[in-house]
Amino acid sequence: MALELVGGAFLSSLLKTLFDKMASSEVLDFFREKNLNPGLLKKLKILLISAEAVLDDAEGKQLGNRQVREWLHELKEAIYAAEDLMIEISDECLPTDVEYKSSSRPREVMRLTLPAFSKTACEKEIEPKIQEIIDTLKLLLEQKTHLGLAETSVHNGSYNSQRLLATSIVEESDVYGREDDKEKIIDLLL
Repeated sequence: MALELVGGAFLSSLLKTLFDKMASSEVLDFFREKNLNPGLLKKLKILLISAEAVLDDAEGKQLGNRQVREWLHELKEAIYAAEDLMIEISDECLPTDVEYKSSSRPREVMRLTLPAFSKTACEKEIEPKIQEIIDTLKLLLEQKTHLGLAETSVHNGSYNSQRLLATSIVEESDVYGREDDKEKIIDLLL
């Protein structure tokens, strides 16, 4: 259960970071300057928001349902693919600031750009990769109803407060097995 909370918190944090990267002026300017379809970026963000809304329910149901666990694994892979794509855009497609150190001159920051052929290759790969992630997310989100996953409210990119409460009280429905041990302990106490 604790590992599940950590995993949920990690994905929530990852999604928040991903949303920030997608909305950054560098990425948006890159899409505008290179005449890439900004609608793909918007679709990706909307689908990720929809995925985030069912993430809490899926995390809770994964222990008792193998299909939900596999669905959640595929969703995580799609989220990681989106993160990798944003990293690829920022690392390989955008100009970078590089510091040069020289013993005779003070530190300078120079703007370097990749060669034109690399940028063209990078630009050509971006839209198909985004479309592939969009298609995967659409397929996964179509399955949420069949798996019985419900949307939960997500406030400011974090899960509802009930999920984050730390308590030693265990719901009986979450405890599996060990009924005999439980009865022996009760008999010893009485």
